[in-house]
Amino acid sequence: MGGGACEVCEANWEGVRSGPPPRPSPLQGEGVAGLILARRLLLFTLVAVAFIPAQAQAQEVRRFDLVLKSGELPKDQRTIKVKQGEAVELRWSSDQPVRLHLHGYDMEIAVKPGEPTVTALKARIAGRFAVEKLQEKLGGHQHGGKVLYLEVHP
Repeated sequence: MGGGACEVCEANWEGVRSGPPPRPSPLQGEGVAGLILARRLLLFTLVAVAFIPAQAQAQEVRRFDLVLKSGELPKDQRTIKVKQGEAVELRWSSDQPVRLHLHGYDMEIAVKPGEPTVTALKARIAGRFAVEKLQEKLGGHQHGGKVLYLEVHP
């Protein structure tokens, strides 16, 4: 084995060179129609994605600014209506410290004066849910009156 190629390698190389004929390029003959179809499909997909509503891409959050005065909300804010599946933010502020409980979602919210508090949730459960004030009681807490209702409609 002087300066020439290895006989096994040479035989393998011959097999590669004499193997099946190469496939035609997609840019020749029948392949052009397939390429055009693929490009049209890609263009259609890109256009379709551009028209997907923003809600499907990044869901908009429904925000409610709720200002408690002496533990009460104005009458027009005592019922909040949202659709099931929506993202909801309740932005609380209060002139006095208050603890709240959102039934159905079993969330406890502590609001301090001068410190706005945000309660974020996904309205996944349909129904009418009370938000009530919590009052300290020996051995736990008790509900001390309704602040608002969260209505989640299907």
